[in-house]
Amino acid sequence: MTQIRTFGVFEEAPTKNYISLRRKKQFAMVGPVTKDSVEIGLNAKDLPAHARLKVQPPGSMCNATTRIKARRKWTRS
Repeated sequence: MTQIRTFGVFEEAPTKNYISLRRKKQFAMVGPVTKDSVEIGLNAKDLPAHARLKVQPPGSMCNATTRIKARRKWTRS
């Protein structure tokens, strides 16, 4: 979230399963997928094609999604 906050001022609206990021409209959502990865959904038209972006069908909550895994495993103290 620290990196996302560099995009400027926006509202973080937590829901049951994800966090909605929005200004006037929702521009992204961040939510858990597995215990060590999160999925980021983007609401952006005309995104350039990229191997990490999975384009969603019309009518979905987001236009494209991508998954990010943790760099290292966390251990409990």
